[in-house]
Amino acid sequence: MASDFKKVADEFLKSPAGSKIKKDEFGKLMASSDGKKVKQMLESGDDDLMSAVRKGDMDSLKNTLSKVLATEEGARLAGQIVKMIK
Repeated sequence: MASDFKKVADEFLKSPAGSKIKKDEFGKLMASSDGKKVKQMLESGDDDLMSAVRKGDMDSLKNTLSKVLATEEGARLAGQIVKMIK
């Protein structure tokens, strides 16, 4: 599953918003304690998340994202990514 997250991250970095982020900065953010906790939250779920990504199942993705953003770590991580994009 880790390689699936790497693919998703790489695709994000290629997107118009993601292209504003330096890859090494994003890597450092994901290696931070908040990044590790969020990654662990996502990986502790079942494979339905990556299946939803591949299928474009927006309802499942929104549900998962809402759960992650409701945590302190997820909110901080999202805030840092938003700062990088601006």
